[in-house]
Amino acid sequence: MHINPREITVTTPNETIIKYFCHNEQNFDYICQQVCKEAQLNPVNMRLYKNNKILELNRHLCELEISNMDKFEIQDTERILIHVKAISEKVNGLQMMKVSSIEDLKREIQSVKGIPTDLQNLFHNGEQLDGKDIFQKYNIIDGSNIELFPQLRPNPTGMQIFVKMHTRKTLLLNVKLDDTIERMKKQIHRKETVSDDQQMLVFCRETI
Repeated sequence: MHINPREITVTTPNETIIKYFCHNEQNFDYICQQVCKEAQLNPVNMRLYKNNKILELNRHLCELEISNMDKFEIQDTERILIHVKAISEKVNGLQMMKVSSIEDLKREIQSVKGIPTDLQNLFHNGEQLDGKDIFQKYNIIDGSNIELFPQLRPNPTGMQIFVKMHTRKTLLLNVKLDDTIERMKKQIHRKETVSDDQQMLVFCRETI
């Protein structure tokens, strides 16, 4: 019995939507290759997903309950190595998918270091990373270095502040509520060997 081809929609990593007519005897590897060809994507490391679940390459369309206009996604499964450096600790190398989000990275750090995701402050090239964004927004690539500043639980007598240096490095300072600017400069001096008189601190565009 001849079965008419079914039309499915596939969203690619660059958010392009491809409509593809497929047959029961086609496997998901073939479908993925054909969609990549139409979308002008390199098929290496690309895999087909449905409902956020990866589909085995050698399985065929007829093995799943697929209806007309079902929605699929193609994701890049290439993995990259991210170096995460916490204060006074060794660098941790984490293998992450190239298309991961910052929230994915935070969850991986929690599994390795035990630091809850809501207490992680992550920086790349001096810029704080937002959990909702993906690596691409911050140009995080294979071999990138991420700085981790764990946030302490609220302390009524003190707080943590971040100081962005002209070198784009970010420092974490633990200060008391009654600390002076001079004491803060001495902390910076101990961490970065920049003498107090060479420091110009700016907050909200005003020198302090």
